[in-house]
Amino acid sequence: MFQAEAKVISGKDEEGRLCIDSINVNVNIGIPEDEETLRKLKRAEILFERGCLMSRSLKRGIKVNYSVNRHFER
Repeated sequence: MFQAEAKVISGKDEEGRLCIDSINVNVNIGIPEDEETLRKLKRAEILFERGCLMSRSLKRGIKVNYSVNRHFER
């Protein structure tokens, strides 16, 4: 199971024009409960925190929040 949801919060800038204040991303992942999968997911979470060029650029001007939620599949 993989489900992601992004929520964009808008606001107004100093001149009263509409702009984006923040982007909140929530990811739900169903994974098998084994050591190798947990290790790979932890590595993916570290890479996700670092972000890509686009996300790092956005983060400088637009607040980007995220959460990754694990659900063990049986």
